[in-house]
Amino acid sequence: MLKDLWNGLLAQLRGWITNVPLDQVVRASIILVVGWILSTLASRAVVRLLATRPLPHRVIARRFVFFGLMGLVVATVLHQIGFNLGPLFGAAGILTVAVGFASQTSASNLISGLFLLTEQAVEVGDAITVAGISGEVTSIDLLSTKLRTFDNTLVRIPNETMIKTEVVVLTKFPIRRADIDLPISPDVDLTLLERELRQLAREEKEILDEPEPVFVLLGYTESAITVRFGGWAEQKRFIAVRTRFTQAVQRRLRELGIGLAVPRRRIEADDEQTEQRALELD
Repeated sequence: MLKDLWNGLLAQLRGWITNVPLDQVVRASIILVVGWILSTLASRAVVRLLATRPLPHRVIARRFVFFGLMGLVVATVLHQIGFNLGPLFGAAGILTVAVGFASQTSASNLISGLFLLTEQAVEVGDAITVAGISGEVTSIDLLSTKLRTFDNTLVRIPNETMIKTEVVVLTKFPIRRADIDLPISPDVDLTLLERELRQLAREEKEILDEPEPVFVLLGYTESAITVRFGGWAEQKRFIAVRTRFTQAVQRRLRELGIGLAVPRRRIEADDEQTEQRALELD
């Protein structure tokens, strides 16, 4: 069937080339030029209307408007010169079905990309973690989102993954808490430890007074108590503040004679069984 449609299109094209009057060609040319100009102006107007939206949104909207209007212009031009669009639409329909079956993944990524752009949970410039990969979002396209990792490599993530997977936005808010987890001996005075850590946070100029730092007991075992201390810092200075404060905590613990607890395991063995195995080895 597709072959018959193609042959019909070729026959109609040959007849059209030889029989189109000059005045129709002139009118079609004028429509094409004017349509291209109007499509360009309309797409630029849409970009201006979306001036407050992120750049990827404006680019995609401009493309949709321009190519959508140009499609109508081309159809009008073909109709003006007497080209029968029926076989063309029939072939296009069959081709669309065939391509649809072969590009289900691309279609899913396309729809997911539209959801991402509409939801605006992630924007260009955000630092995110998705599927175990962390980096800065450099672009959100229709099929994929591109990240520049912190060691300066490019990672392309399909938009379907962005929708289905948990995405952690690291830079969504202006401040962020720098947490330090400390496994310490059960004999350590927690009140003294908390007081010293809070004093250390006050000495660090880039740790904010509000919200106050947090001191939380995370867990308790026979060999260690795990506590978490976290101070708040501005987002743009987070990594530097966390690194510097961690170093300061290490020095203060050393001054106080507090070492980090080492996990221990107790292994028990029956003496008679141990002797029997030793004899067998001899």
